[in-house]
Amino acid sequence: KTDPEKIITFNDLSGEGDIVINEVLVIPDGKLPSISIVQEETGALFRFSTNNFYGHSHAYPYGQCTWWVAQKKPIPSWSHAKNWLDNAILSGFPVCKGSYCIPQVGAVISLKGNWLYGHVGYVEEVRGDKVVFSEMNYIGWGRMNYRTLRVGSPSIKGYIY
Repeated sequence: KTDPEKIITFNDLSGEGDIVINEVLVIPDGKLPSISIVQEETGALFRFSTNNFYGHSHAYPYGQCTWWVAQKKPIPSWSHAKNWLDNAILSGFPVCKGSYCIPQVGAVISLKGNWLYGHVGYVEEVRGDKVVFSEMNYIGWGRMNYRTLRVGSPSIKGYIY
């Protein structure tokens, strides 16, 4: 068991109802699900199975924007978010570079901001000239939130479809 005060302190919550639907919280001293190696019937192949949020297995570290997007959409190991647009092209994914690209639900939005690592989100909704996306690590480490930007915003680097 974890003390509720530890959860409130670690996640920088006020304790006054500031948790929102779909927000991810970190449980200090919590135990992660175990990772098991499962042998296939052929005896030659192995697969990793995890109990991740959406059941996707990937190498991105929890709490980062890349982890969140890889939970929502299968993404190869493309390193830091700043490399995703170019690595997606190399991997054969459809990509549009530029702030005036057309957003689509289910696409990855690549954003300017952190020059060292970059930033990505997952497009949840398109409302006319606005794109609504979910992201992690924008309002705090390991915290998921939704944000809306206008198509053409200089913050948008492009989309991976």
